[in-house]
Amino acid sequence: MRTQKIDLTTITPEDAARKASALKTFLDMMNVPEKRKEHTHANVLWLCRNLAANNSDHPMFDCAHDLVKWLARWHRKQC
Repeated sequence: MRTQKIDLTTITPEDAARKASALKTFLDMMNVPEKRKEHTHANVLWLCRNLAANNSDHPMFDCAHDLVKWLARWHRKQC
């Protein structure tokens, strides 16, 4: 799945919340600690590094990983 180039300055917090909600749905199906499923900048960075450790064979891994990368970029633009 290829992500589209999007100008993150035009993305609203509601858009990010929707993406975070979709990610939580994927994470609920995966082997991820409960405390890492909360939508925080630290957890998004943790997921960037560790999501593949126990979930690389999961059928929804690619979609979840794309959402994690998108949210990480969005968090960086917010700082």
